[in-house]
Amino acid sequence: MFGTLIRHGAAALLFLALLTIIEIRPVSAEVALAVGTTARGVARDGIAIGYAALRGEEELSRKQALGYCQSLRTAPVAARSCRIVKTLPQGCAAMALDPKPGSPGAGWSLAEDIDEAVDEAVGRCRDSSPRSRRGACKLMSLACEFDDHERTIAALTRAIALQPDTAAHYQSRGIANVYDGRFQAAAEDFDRVAALEKKTSTSIALMRHIARGRSGDEEAKADLEKRLKKLKDKSWPFAAVEFFAGKRDADELLKAAAKPEEICEAHYYIGVWNLMRGDPERAAMSLYAVTGSCPKHHVVHPAAAGELQRMGR
Repeated sequence: MFGTLIRHGAAALLFLALLTIIEIRPVSAEVALAVGTTARGVARDGIAIGYAALRGEEELSRKQALGYCQSLRTAPVAARSCRIVKTLPQGCAAMALDPKPGSPGAGWSLAEDIDEAVDEAVGRCRDSSPRSRRGACKLMSLACEFDDHERTIAALTRAIALQPDTAAHYQSRGIANVYDGRFQAAAEDFDRVAALEKKTSTSIALMRHIARGRSGDEEAKADLEKRLKKLKDKSWPFAAVEFFAGKRDADELLKAAAKPEEICEAHYYIGVWNLMRGDPERAAMSLYAVTGSCPKHHVVHPAAAGELQRMGR
């Protein structure tokens, strides 16, 4: 899940999304957008927005979008008015604001095409702004969900062109590239995330290593060992970083996984590790544990399914 909180004077936006959670096979999905505003307007009470897209979980997408919208504490009055305004099987959600504190300018959109979503959000922002501020509306948040790899990566590439300094877009495209087996491209995306965030988080260090290792980079493990020393957060998935660096074995990794979703991730990491060391049979066992028992909307499910498909399983 990736999220951005934008404060805008009295206006505030909570734009939390499960981005580009895509599957190898088409699966029923729904993109849901919730918006909260009041009759007194954005300038006074703010605006709350929640976005969610979950594979095979139509009702849960709606529930999460509404929950994200209602949880915005910096615009509590607007948050109490949240409602689902639109759903689509797939598409892009966009949010535009006038960055001037106290401005009424705000717009949102959910559309099947990324440029249509951006244009509609910015247009709504301009329409709600005084004439002197219509040119000030800016795209603030953008998220896309598609069930096709090529379209997902293309949409994220377009999002990067529109917001080149937004780390979440590179992270989302990196994950999509991992799903599609474009590991070198994924590694480059994760490098860009680290550069924009000016630090390497545990999760990015882990995904970067997986991408480099699966691309055949012989220096991947040595690079991870260097980065391991710089990681401050020792919570999950730090144990997985230690596992790939040779500091833990597979049994120790599974013991470190305390939650169901962490156990899913651990099986995926063990499967990928076995692929890296040239043991496809052991890899398949772990990857089947992911696809057979983990929720389809979990980020490692499509990653494991992709690996199995590339193995001809």
